[in-house]
Amino acid sequence: DPACPPQTALRIRPAPRMMSLRARRSPPAIGENWMTRHVAGLVGSVMLLLSSVAHSVLGWPELRAPLEALRAPEDLIAGLAIGWYFGGLAMLVFGLIAVDVFRRALRGEAVSLTAPLLIAVAYLAFGGWAIATTGDPFFMVFIVPGVLLGWASAPRGRA
Repeated sequence: DPACPPQTALRIRPAPRMMSLRARRSPPAIGENWMTRHVAGLVGSVMLLLSSVAHSVLGWPELRAPLEALRAPEDLIAGLAIGWYFGGLAMLVFGLIAVDVFRRALRGEAVSLTAPLLIAVAYLAFGGWAIATTGDPFFMVFIVPGVLLGWASAPRGRA
């Protein structure tokens, strides 16, 4: 407005640009490759998904056959089957949660790594207990994805 002196004229400034989530994320510690960690987490997550299918589809028939050969009561077999399939479902859900977290992290979204860290702790504790109890190296199927998820989701130190 020509009637207003320049000192009193209303100045309209453009709105500041919003930083993306990627820009707001703190950088990884020196020497740390965040992408490698997230890919390792995704690999561990896929291992959970695959093992859930193997557990439910292949594992139960192998367990059921000797129970039937021993003529175990049907209600015992049914109860074990229900627990067995719930275990497979839980493994599937853990895998889906972890896949979602690391897929979003690889896209640059800010994510909480608490869920995959808790899954890793559970897998490592169970696998360690099972190996210590039985001496059977088969239970490394819990240790390997647990290590991958744990490493991928462990808190990072600042340099």
